Amino acid sequence: MYDIVYNLHEIKELTPAQESSINAALKYISSNYKEDLNIENISNKVGFSKYYFCKIFKQQMGTTIHQYVNEYRINKAKELLAYSKLSISSIASKVGFKTTLTFIRAFERSTHMTPSEYRHYY
Repeated sequence: MYDIVYNLHEIKELTPAQESSINAALKYISSNYKEDLNIENISNKVGFSKYYFCKIFKQQMGTTIHQYVNEYRINKAKELLAYSKLSISSIASKVGFKTTLTFIRAFERSTHMTPSEYRHYY
């Protein structure tokens, strides 16, 4: 319980500039998740060094920027799997994964099922 309260206390200590930078980064990710996103591009977009940005992002969001981008892409892929007939490789490229194998591995890590199983289940 102490850890949760302590973490909430740390999150509240972000300055308005840091919070708006995190919000700008989230907006940038949602607009550009299909592209080749990396920490340097995102941190440059919000005007912080990548090390400082990674620190405040994790402090605010509770996850790393890399994990957040992957989860965002996986959630978009879930939508496409449920509501479209696109192939797995097409979905992988549409949501920003460089290879189908990388997509399948990330999807399985996140959902504990393959994209095909997910499509069949939903």
